[in-house]
Amino acid sequence: MMSTVQVRIVGTDLPLRSSHEGVHVGAQRGRVVEQLVPVTAERVVLDLELRPKGGRDAVGPHAQGKPGERFVYLVWVEGAEKTMFRRAKLLLADIPDAVWQAGLDGATIEAEVALTDPCGEPLCARIPPDALTWTVRGEADEPSG
Repeated sequence: MMSTVQVRIVGTDLPLRSSHEGVHVGAQRGRVVEQLVPVTAERVVLDLELRPKGGRDAVGPHAQGKPGERFVYLVWVEGAEKTMFRRAKLLLADIPDAVWQAGLDGATIEAEVALTDPCGEPLCARIPPDALTWTVRGEADEPSG
């Protein structure tokens, strides 16, 4: 088993009509938001690292939640101060078994998600499984961010 699982989140359909100013999205690492990308970008690519801890559980600075209920946060910030105003959860339990296993075997797990909600605002709350496309990427087909 690998000592880490690489997860790439690819965000598309960014919320350009947001009512917030100077909006960026990034990944929560501990209590810090990192890898911030402005909503004016074509897409968002966030690379995270998790350490498997048996079954579908994982730990590490990007893993949030209780054992067996882990998730990663996408965080929305605004303005010059980068003040957080929304977060979206991607549950590890929503990763298909075959994709998770491939991640344990060394492939990168990739989640593609549209980041605009039906009202044109930044996506928030739990992202439903049907709103994510989970795939496996080997080293040979890694896209450049």
